[in-house]
Amino acid sequence: MTTIQTSQPLYVVDNTPPPTPAPFPLPLPSIAPTGAPQNLTYSQNPLLAYQEFQSSDAPLSLGGKPTSYTIAPPLPAGLNLDPATGVISGWPVNSMGQTPYTVTAKNSFGSTSTSLAIQIGSQPPPNYQKPLICIAGTQYSIVQQDQFWKDSSLSKTSGCIVSNPPPSQMWSTEFPWCGRTNNVGTDTAYYSDSTVYPYIDPFSIQNNALVITSSPAPAGVKGSTGIAGQTYISGTLSAAPLTYGYFELAGKIPNQNGFWPAFWLITTNWSAPSYAELDVYELFGNMFGLNNISQTYDYGPSNNIQHFGTGSFGVLPDPSKSYHVYGVNWTPTGITFYVDHVPTSKTFPNPASFNGQNWNINMTMSAQISQQVFAENAWGTGESTGNATVTGSYKFYQAYQSTGIPCVGDDLPPSSL
Repeated sequence: MTTIQTSQPLYVVDNTPPPTPAPFPLPLPSIAPTGAPQNLTYSQNPLLAYQEFQSSDAPLSLGGKPTSYTIAPPLPAGLNLDPATGVISGWPVNSMGQTPYTVTAKNSFGSTSTSLAIQIGSQPPPNYQKPLICIAGTQYSIVQQDQFWKDSSLSKTSGCIVSNPPPSQMWSTEFPWCGRTNNVGTDTAYYSDSTVYPYIDPFSIQNNALVITSSPAPAGVKGSTGIAGQTYISGTLSAAPLTYGYFELAGKIPNQNGFWPAFWLITTNWSAPSYAELDVYELFGNMFGLNNISQTYDYGPSNNIQHFGTGSFGVLPDPSKSYHVYGVNWTPTGITFYVDHVPTSKTFPNPASFNGQNWNINMTMSAQISQQVFAENAWGTGESTGNATVTGSYKFYQAYQSTGIPCVGDDLPPSSL
């Protein structure tokens, strides 16, 4: 405070900073609405669910907050109501025409109800069949696809894979090295089709899906020259090679002792010193648990291959009973794995060098859908198939590549792991 003396009356100048004014308007305390819940609705009504694919629908209401929810009649198999939140979710088992249900939300003041229609289709959800998707701000366009659920027969050839096959021969039933065996001594299957043994075809279209059957080889076939001592007949599919992209497969995969199903990408340049493999899923029988898959990224020289991956983790519900979408995004800078479009790994860097050589995975790779079969006691597992027959069921395969065009949104959330 400053005092100024003049011939005029005394003035006092107060230069003390003024107090900070209170905010206006004053904030009101948060008070939850009281009373019974009102105007119950659902974000999707009707709820269009899809057989054996994940579905979800959440409630909205006014008035007091509900503390419990009920539904009548009981939901179809595979769908469940969370009694605390009212969310309906799950993997429906069977298709169903549009059916009305009554959902009731309650609290201590009262209740409200709404009618919710549910329909379950046999095809995959429409959002799983997009020609264009957005990943990290860049548009990706579909470059390979097979909607098995639409097929009446499999588009395949018994020859080696080629770069640009006609649509009727999208898949080769041989491995990229033009062979019908893999890891002999560890894998006891012979990978056949109807051109090799007309009466033993591991491929069929059933119930709107591709089915691959792995079964013991008949006695008359086991000793044949072609089968080379293998004890099982199974199937593998090889797609035309690509460099970079997002690859996904919707499958119900067998999870029994002794079986080794996999969706993987493998290099097709056998003259290069480098080796690369992206295992989008592998299920190793009961080695790590029957519901557990592994996702792995392998590269390097054949005598010193480097391995990075998620380790073994469980997929629920049971991966042999419900469809899950298994994916990998492979770019010049990194590799990220997904299950049901949710990241399951950090983004592993695409290696620039290893042992003084360039190991950047910019080579062509072929996508593989395989149902491999362990030789008894392979890898010391002590597992045996018990001469069982198993099937895997697949709804679709899709591969996308970047167009370089910017986009808004993200169909694949970035990894935060």
